[in-house]
Amino acid sequence: MISGTKLANRLKRGKIELVITCEYKDAEQAAKLNANVIKSYYKQLKEIITDLGNHSGEPLLPAIMRLPEVFNSAHEKIDELEWAE
Repeated sequence: MISGTKLANRLKRGKIELVITCEYKDAEQAAKLNANVIKSYYKQLKEIITDLGNHSGEPLLPAIMRLPEVFNSAHEKIDELEWAE
């Protein structure tokens, strides 16, 4: 397994986007959307689009869903030994 630092050192150009998905058996543990943050991102992006004069009509929600703090979830702590596995 290659760690993030080792991978970054091997990368010559570009970027890497990593998505980790957790599936919970109990719906209570699932992440919840942070509606206030999503609305704020949407408003800000719409203002920027208007200021730039770019009215392409491309959907903003897919991009917003990848931004920080969009999901609220109970963070489960993973100790260093478990992470190393």
